Amino acid sequence: MSRSDVTLRPARAEDCARCQAIAVAAWEPIHAERRRLLGPALYAHLHVDWRAAKAAQIARAFEQHLDWIVVACAAVPEQPGRAGLAAEQAEQVVGFVTFRLDRGQAMGTIGNNAVDPAWQGRGIATALYRHALDRFRAEGMRFACVGTGLDAGHAPALAAYRKMGFTAEVPSVMLYQEL
Repeated sequence: MSRSDVTLRPARAEDCARCQAIAVAAWEPIHAERRRLLGPALYAHLHVDWRAAKAAQIARAFEQHLDWIVVACAAVPEQPGRAGLAAEQAEQVVGFVTFRLDRGQAMGTIGNNAVDPAWQGRGIATALYRHALDRFRAEGMRFACVGTGLDAGHAPALAAYRKMGFTAEVPSVMLYQEL
């Protein structure tokens, strides 16, 4: 990622809708894999309206702890009729990370995070995770954790987390059957 192309900043309330849209777009491959693994009937039963549920998770993060969200922004090319906009208005959110600080456990947890599919592969997620980990350290956290799936839909996330140094893991699996 070129630092001049993308910058990180604390989230603002007005970033919520864009982060919701990014999350839904980024989770499409995960849900395609879930549909494949579970079959259409079980998938439909478990994930009635996953897009609305994912958007609601992001909205709750914005409502509950705006200070625990960081966004990645890319400069928007100048467009006709946009001349004179302030620099902070001439940007588009292209990724985000939510996190949680548990001072009692001295544990920082990376939560929902995503990069717009059109912007993936440019190191944006790595920069967001690095920022969260730096914040954990600055806040006195001793440990960091993140959860992800082990299926093919989550493979890019798993690889990114391992790249960031998350190596102690407890594998888990959910098993289902139709009755």
